Amino acid sequence: MIQTEDIIGKVFAITATTVTYFNKLQLESTTSTTIDINPPIPDLQTYVNRFQELVPLAEQRASLNHITIADLKKKIYNKTAQGHYTCTATITEIDNLRTWFYVKCPKCGKRAYPEKDRFVCLDDDIEEEEPIFMYCLNAKITDNTDSTEVVFYNEALNDIVKVSCRDMVINLGNRNPKVFPDKITSAKGIPKLLHIAMRNDNSIGVNKAENPKTIQPATPDPKKTATKRPLPQLSVVRV
Repeated sequence: MIQTEDIIGKVFAITATTVTYFNKLQLESTTSTTIDINPPIPDLQTYVNRFQELVPLAEQRASLNHITIADLKKKIYNKTAQGHYTCTATITEIDNLRTWFYVKCPKCGKRAYPEKDRFVCLDDDIEEEEPIFMYCLNAKITDNTDSTEVVFYNEALNDIVKVSCRDMVINLGNRNPKVFPDKITSAKGIPKLLHIAMRNDNSIGVNKAENPKTIQPATPDPKKTATKRPLPQLSVVRV
């Protein structure tokens, strides 16, 4: 729910998190975490107004540091890599020993498992409800400095293949999580601007993927580039 672009600027209430500390206090989600976007509470507008007085969203986005893979690996080695970055890189390898999607229970958010022609949750009865399909792809990315292993999460892979995980599984018939669809394997070698986050265990998650920003060449000024006609030669004669 919080992996879509339209969540930016909205208020959400989150429950059942774990408080941890790594350089600073932080909250981590658990299998019991629930989220409510713009919760129906009397103080909602008060919170909206309060948060709007903080750092503008445009400045928050601009604060993401663009980094090369080589520099990121140096930060990991020096234990200073915690945070969020952008990196322009391509997928060069896909870990075909891992799966490319998983299924969540729509009630508790825990993993759901296949059983015959449906999915089941160990804690809830979801026979009459559709489970939630989520991308999760382990891959290697490469730029012109180095390579590293990353995990592409649901929104990032959705940005790349332009098909939701549910549609990829149900509508396109890719039900085997160990058989990689062509839409995913064909993403190799295409440069992307990746929004990455460092986790506490130094693993790298990709939360969003965009086409790299390119600078379009300026349109030539026809007045400056047009070929000028040579001036006619003048002859001087005596009458």
